[in-house]
Amino acid sequence: MQKVLIAHPDKNFRYELHKSLVAQKYLVIEADNGGAMFTITKLQQPNFIIAADGMSSLSTEDFLRKLKDVNLSHIPIIVLTTRNNVPRNLLILEMGAKEVLLEPIHENELFFHLRRLNQPFSLNSEKVDNASNSNGSIAREVESRKSVMTTDTENKSAGSSTVRASNSSLLIRQAKCQFCKNETPLKLFTLRTRTMVTEADRFDIECYVNSIGQNEFCDYNLLEVGVCPNCYYASNDFKTFEVLGLRSEETTAFSEFVFTAFKKRSDDLKPLISKCGKTMFTENRSPEDALVAIDLAVYALNFLFNYDRLKYGLTQNEIFQYALKAASIADKANFVDIRNQKYQEAFQLGLMQMALKGELGVRRHSYQMYALSCLFRNKDNIRKYGKELFDALAKPSSTPQLRIKSREYADRAKKYFGWVEDEKHWSS
Repeated sequence: MQKVLIAHPDKNFRYELHKSLVAQKYLVIEADNGGAMFTITKLQQPNFIIAADGMSSLSTEDFLRKLKDVNLSHIPIIVLTTRNNVPRNLLILEMGAKEVLLEPIHENELFFHLRRLNQPFSLNSEKVDNASNSNGSIAREVESRKSVMTTDTENKSAGSSTVRASNSSLLIRQAKCQFCKNETPLKLFTLRTRTMVTEADRFDIECYVNSIGQNEFCDYNLLEVGVCPNCYYASNDFKTFEVLGLRSEETTAFSEFVFTAFKKRSDDLKPLISKCGKTMFTENRSPEDALVAIDLAVYALNFLFNYDRLKYGLTQNEIFQYALKAASIADKANFVDIRNQKYQEAFQLGLMQMALKGELGVRRHSYQMYALSCLFRNKDNIRKYGKELFDALAKPSSTPQLRIKSREYADRAKKYFGWVEDEKHWSS
């Protein structure tokens, strides 16, 4: 099985492409910045690299130079860029990249280039690609555009799993609720690849700050939670819905007994349902409806946790993240009381002993709790979680991602809260 490294700062892009590549029988690894991309390339030596231009910590040019230094320049690299800058694109090609493609790009076009790079050298392929500069380029362009046009035509049919929303930055995924099994498809909104500039806030919640190029701006935090209009089950994990077009093994199935128990408690949902506005199930969801959607998702997670604590033990940390996301939305909408309430909820949740996913989850939790402790000026917990941050940074990391993330959290703690990187300070 061939291995593909996706190096891209946009987690939505990585998620969608990862899923599509796995369906094409590729083994996929990921990196979210240039430094991690180089380290992972050295350690795992993928068959292909799909990399965004202009990633943090290591530029595209420096990455290509470093590959030559470690004798890995033979690995085919497809560079994705949002700028149609011909001199720069030619420079990247001259330095060793095999393709420079303009984003946003359709996944079928990307697969076409992967297949082409995977073909063994032959006289016929050389004739097609190099007979002349113009004809070779046109041949490749025609084939890739054929693929895109075919898929776009399919998407317009009644059975389409993905269609373009009126907002140019969004795609709509058609799905069925795994809880109530209602046959009427519901809408899940996903962000198109490389359409938004994101930035983590002081509590490590990803915020959408600007659009890229001509794309219409969309605050995807408002749409991230999918809601079933029939039973009001809600989640930001699309694997818990039966998304049309995905293989069944990629979804999380719920038994009929779970839904029956959920339905029996439907009266508990009525106060939340009564708050749902007209924009809840549209791409123009309001901040008020987004907060209700998060409350519905938290209700569903609490229900699952109480239904089977062994199976759904990790839901408590997800509720913690939802509280921080709700506070971020409320802060942006200037809902001061809701913001303060959600930060307080997050702080109380974070103080509980909860199951966390791996070392990265533990380190993120330490940073977020340090930030909340600073917000509420809780000296004991500032000390506790600040020391956890220092210990994580001092401890040898098992993976490049852990090392990079630990440094990122430490730098953010310094920037926003005056955290001190001093052994004497934390050992005294």
